[in-house]
Amino acid sequence: EYKSAAEMYTETKFSAPARESLAAVLDSLYGQMTTGIAADRKLDVDSAVRLAGTGPFVALDALNYRLVNGIAYRDE
Repeated sequence: EYKSAAEMYTETKFSAPARESLAAVLDSLYGQMTTGIAADRKLDVDSAVRLAGTGPFVALDALNYRLVNGIAYRDE
């Protein structure tokens, strides 16, 4: 609905419509990411959202939170 591509050349800050448009895109991407993580890792979406907001994790924590399948060195 909003056309704000030229604003990066004509403005020094986001207009309200451009900010709203970008926020909607980012919210959508974040929702897709957390839903995908939840589905792939067999977690509920609320847990995936919580984990996404608290990382990054050391390897053992990622394993305990079921975010990775295992821990290994590159040559293993």
